[in-house]
Amino acid sequence: ESIPVDKAPGDPVSSATLNQSGFLTCEATRVGEDTSLAQVIRMVSDAAATKAPIARLADRIFMLEEGHIVEEGSHESLLTKGGKYAEMWRAQAGAYIEV
Repeated sequence: ESIPVDKAPGDPVSSATLNQSGFLTCEATRVGEDTSLAQVIRMVSDAAATKAPIARLADRIFMLEEGHIVEEGSHESLLTKGGKYAEMWRAQAGAYIEV
């Protein structure tokens, strides 16, 4: 709770409950993967693992020649495939990387 809330015997409490006076005996009703914290962690992990369609489009590279797409893909796939993009990228990278 964001502010102190009185609890009576049998009322549920969550983890990080602060006991301001007296004694508190608790029974764990959910542990491990069943806890609220585990659910939040799972949702954040799932959200981080997926991308919105617009984000996937933003990760794509389009090589144009005279207004026509000649190469399309992710940075990694275009480097692996070779071609003009890979050639241009390696030439540009070589200007900054000492071998």
